[in-house]
Amino acid sequence: MSLVRNVMFAAVALSFVTTSVGCGGGGQSKGGSAAEDKSPIDELKGIPAELDAEVAKLMGPIDNVNGLIEQLGTLPTKLGISGGDLIGQVKAIMDGAPAPSINGLQDSAKGELDTFLGQVKSFKEGITSVPDNVASLTAKCVELTAKVPVLATKVTASATATGANPFASADDKAKAKADAEAVKGIQTEITGKISETQGKITGIPAKATEALGKFTAALVGG
Repeated sequence: MSLVRNVMFAAVALSFVTTSVGCGGGGQSKGGSAAEDKSPIDELKGIPAELDAEVAKLMGPIDNVNGLIEQLGTLPTKLGISGGDLIGQVKAIMDGAPAPSINGLQDSAKGELDTFLGQVKSFKEGITSVPDNVASLTAKCVELTAKVPVLATKVTASATATGANPFASADDKAKAKADAEAVKGIQTEITGKISETQGKITGIPAKATEALGKFTAALVGG
């Protein structure tokens, strides 16, 4: 019976080695996505930051609108152009048309104007893409809600296998035990983060509409 047990443990160890090599262990991998390279516990831990980044991307143009409006007031004097000329440029960008040329601009002023118009273009693109991006992130939250318990189960299963593996090092066993003990709390935290994200993105389309209206109002009379 001891021989059978040893053979079974050896098979488990071989399975771990094969999996490691096949997934890029020892620096052999030349392909595969970043998600495939992450362990289930690392993938779980990365979800909150991933969701925060997605929300920040959605909020970017909304958060930037006040700065753009402020530049509408300060750039004409700084660049030596009229307010009407600047607003004409901005309106063209917002309408998806080529910006009219302004003669006599110095290279430095032209560079700064081009930078500002690039910001306006990014604002327009970010605002107009909010509905699609909100829908995409909403779907992602639903997907993650189903994925999180699957990842948690993988963490527990991997920890159990490592703990039973006589070839695993003491450090690996200690880490596996710590992961198994932590995974329930991590799962709860992520579930809360998903709910929080869903709550945030519900109000973003209205905020985007408000930001666009605010910016458009600043162009009136230009």
